[in-house]
Amino acid sequence: MAGAVVPISTATGKAGRPIDIRSFGSFIDADTPIAVTPNGKTVYVSARGGIVPISTATNKAGHLIDSPAGLTPPSDLVMGPGGSILYALGYGPKAHVVPIRTATNTEGKAVQVGNGTGASMLAITPDGTTAVATSITGVTLIDTASGRVRQIALHDAQGVAVTPTGATAYVVDLNNTVVPIQTATGVAGTPVRVARYTGYMIAIAPGR
Repeated sequence: MAGAVVPISTATGKAGRPIDIRSFGSFIDADTPIAVTPNGKTVYVSARGGIVPISTATNKAGHLIDSPAGLTPPSDLVMGPGGSILYALGYGPKAHVVPIRTATNTEGKAVQVGNGTGASMLAITPDGTTAVATSITGVTLIDTASGRVRQIALHDAQGVAVTPTGATAYVVDLNNTVVPIQTATGVAGTPVRVARYTGYMIAIAPGR
């Protein structure tokens, strides 16, 4: 069903009944941002009207969280450690990172990404102290406590993944390179060229 979220049992691999969220202005497709609380009780789905919380106990959608700071729709959703903060990344003329308290579904102060346009992906360090956002103009490191920003120029930055220690963020761009960036200093290391088109995603193997 278009405009629906489908629960799948990890034990059996069986799909449950689709959860229809079309009434929220959903635009569900293969890369629609979804985030889950660490306790597995709530799923958050990006929609044109905002963010839709879904209870995994009942598989029912709750009240719509209005699109924060005009981010319509959020281009990425990342759950912070502990599940108390959901981070939403906006695209287009509202390229900002906005923290949302999951207990109250209220938004905090928006922080601009790059020059404010063309945001791509978002990652959070395991300790929750730094948000790493990519955009067409580069990489933005955000101190989640103070909102302080550090910008790193990198043309067409796309996918981002953070090491388990949180010390390094690896960013993939559209120039077929992967760039390591120290999250504490914002210093970029030597780009690693890959043989084929990298696309938009990157992941780090556990324990690496």
